[in-house]
Amino acid sequence: MMKTKIKSKTVVILVLVFAVIAVWLVRFIYLNATSEHTVIEIYNQGEFVEYGDNFFYRSREQRNGYSIKVVSAKLMTIEDFLPTIGMTYDEYVTMSEEQSTYIVSYVLDVDIILKNTDNTDGNFDRLDTRVNALNFSFQSDDLLFDYMYPDLGGSFSFKVRENTEHEMHIPYVLIESDEQCFDMDSLMKKDLYLNITQYPVKKMIQLNLE
Repeated sequence: MMKTKIKSKTVVILVLVFAVIAVWLVRFIYLNATSEHTVIEIYNQGEFVEYGDNFFYRSREQRNGYSIKVVSAKLMTIEDFLPTIGMTYDEYVTMSEEQSTYIVSYVLDVDIILKNTDNTDGNFDRLDTRVNALNFSFQSDDLLFDYMYPDLGGSFSFKVRENTEHEMHIPYVLIESDEQCFDMDSLMKKDLYLNITQYPVKKMIQLNLE
């Protein structure tokens, strides 16, 4: 009699456990089926890509009316890049030591054109404009960028006047730990994308490395 009661309780507990699991699975499947998934759009280099109502981190970002075009993307050693901005290698080393930044080996020089059509309060943010690969990324280099554009006063973002275009170069570099994993040849073979928005549409421009 006692064994029968124990078996009955075990069966009831097992049934309850399986019922809970079944309810959880149904709920999980339903949420995945009905939840919004990030839409990814990939564009070609050389065409203007509109920001639209999409944003990178903050929904209050107002870039609707802004668009961006990648003119070129050139991967260079730091020694080849510095003369293009009028800086010597010794100057670069000295500034890096003063700012406690590491000496980079490679620079990805991305030439872009920004266009503003009727946007009165938005701005371009270079920190929210990333270069991504499958398992690593490039970051905008503050030291080099500030040297190239001293008039910006170290600002990460700026406005483009309404109904005008502005061309500029953004120097991207690898983080120090990633530099140990790549050389020029391996980087040239990677698929790189300029990521300009994250939500609700993730917009990326595929770079044609030179």
